[in-house]
Amino acid sequence: MLGYKQGELQLEELSDEEIGKQLKKMRKRKGWSQEKLGSKMHLSRSNISRMESGKLPIRIAEFNRWVNRTGAHDLAMSVLFNIDPNVAIEILSNIVNTGTGVGTILLSLGGMII
Repeated sequence: MLGYKQGELQLEELSDEEIGKQLKKMRKRKGWSQEKLGSKMHLSRSNISRMESGKLPIRIAEFNRWVNRTGAHDLAMSVLFNIDPNVAIEILSNIVNTGTGVGTILLSLGGMII
């Protein structure tokens, strides 16, 4: 069972700046420069910088590509559900270890799907 209580999760919208900080963490954890990530995503270094600073909101398609290129699914989950990255790691570990479906996980995060 997951080590958190549903009532502790407060799903609030993150600001573009907060999302940008997580995007930067994803890139840096991979060890890539803005230029390298930009090349892999077919975006300019300037746009990568603007997204990481929150000056250019990221679209969902770009967010998905960013996550897939960097492999930072735990940080993506923390952004999408506005939860602590450690909780995201715990949830993802539970999925891997128990084979729990995504629908069950979303329900455990606060009944987001019906």
